[in-house]
Amino acid sequence: MLYWDAEKIVKKEIMIIDLFKDILKYLPAQIVPAMMGFISIPIITRLFDPADYANYILVIATVSVLITIVGWLPMSIIYTSRLILYSCI
Repeated sequence: MLYWDAEKIVKKEIMIIDLFKDILKYLPAQIVPAMMGFISIPIITRLFDPADYANYILVIATVSVLITIVGWLPMSIIYTSRLILYSCI
């Protein structure tokens, strides 16, 4: 095995180790909100009447859809403007 092959293997192993370190850093950011949502459902359903809970879920669903649209719209405008800009050049 040549020296530069061994160096490539070591760099690849370091990259894999760094990847797993980064995954472990960001994993709590995904797990904690999911667990809080999972834990809060029984609490919220006991606090609210069925009609109030239905209104709560309706608001949450509406806000989720609006956030998706509002988040998508600026990116779509930026992408379209870049296409127009680059097609003119």
